[in-house]
Amino acid sequence: MHVCVCVCHGSMQGTNILEPMLTDVVSMCCHPTQPELMVLGRGGMLQRWDLIKHECITSRKLVRAAGSRVAYSRDGSFVVVGLDMGFVKILSTEDLSDIFVTRNTPNAIVQLAAATTGRHVACADDQNQVLLYAFLPYKHIMRWEFVGKTFFAFKHHSLHHFSPFAHSRKHPPPRTLYT
Repeated sequence: MHVCVCVCHGSMQGTNILEPMLTDVVSMCCHPTQPELMVLGRGGMLQRWDLIKHECITSRKLVRAAGSRVAYSRDGSFVVVGLDMGFVKILSTEDLSDIFVTRNTPNAIVQLAAATTGRHVACADDQNQVLLYAFLPYKHIMRWEFVGKTFFAFKHHSLHHFSPFAHSRKHPPPRTLYT
């Protein structure tokens, strides 16, 4: 698949701003507050692009795993990457270094979302499980921890608007969390 990022002007004519990028793109997302784009290739190549300068700022090859999904946190302080072998990586936005790496499922990650607080991450795998992670205190420091997972009987995961505090009577929180 060939990817080209364009900006449309008032006259509905577009201008190419990034071309060419990776040829095997599986996921991309825009920074919530900066003119930046994160692109993940099927081969595990992760690139951060500056949309003003039209150049790749940072890139990193994620070894031994094929890319599946990428998502920015709501404040842009970290990036979450899901991989085909069930690995979840939370990376620094600046240099793409590892903050937290885990594998709590052998299945491919098909969807990612970060809570508005930046302290929770939800990941859905291709076997209808949702895995939850939280940024929790531990011995006078804060660190990422696996909270649990739940199984959903339906096939479609919608984690785009994940918030750990958005429960209502109509949509109660999951009751079958297990670790």
